[in-house]
Amino acid sequence: MTDEEILRLREAAREMEQQNDGKMNSRNGEYGLQEGIPASLVSPDEVLTAGCGSFVEKILFSDQIAIRLPEDFEEFSPEEIAEIYLLGNRPDMVFGKRSPRFSAGFHHTQEMIPDAYMGDFSRIARLMLEQAGPGVRILSEKIRETDRHTVSALELVSHTITDTYYNLMFFASLEERVLIGFINFDYEFLEELRPAAREIMESFRFTDEESGTGAFGEVEER
Repeated sequence: MTDEEILRLREAAREMEQQNDGKMNSRNGEYGLQEGIPASLVSPDEVLTAGCGSFVEKILFSDQIAIRLPEDFEEFSPEEIAEIYLLGNRPDMVFGKRSPRFSAGFHHTQEMIPDAYMGDFSRIARLMLEQAGPGVRILSEKIRETDRHTVSALELVSHTITDTYYNLMFFASLEERVLIGFINFDYEFLEELRPAAREIMESFRFTDEESGTGAFGEVEER
């Protein structure tokens, strides 16, 4: 890998870090939350429904990618996204629900990184997040490689002054630009919602591949 290619990876990772900063400085502290309901007021039945309901496949970005999301996830309008993300790089699309607070979305960056280097992206993103301070704890690093595409991922816990969130972030090269996907929710619901979050990420695929093309392998898990 050349110095220029390493620089591009770092720039794309920095854009991801800036987006994460925007999330932490939003009005509600996480992706996809506008007038969110406090975790303490969410009923157990609502959490169970969020984690175990039916999933539907969404075909996105000019029919180039697909992902399965809970059927009660709503797509946020551009105005809602702009209101939620006061700082940093705003995602292109966000889907989610407000009770309990659970969301997923994508940001297609301008950083030109071919698929061949996406296996290195999570490592560089991880280093940048860990260097940002004690507010982020990496739980695992994952990768899925097929004949056509490489997708890497980070599982992490992020802290704000008042709240703690579980996050899954995954990275791929779409049109040779870095695509950042994210899934997150209040850490309080880790046991109930982590399986659904992982199922969402595992379902992500490029439409030039069949569904069930393989699971993410663990690079490292804590």
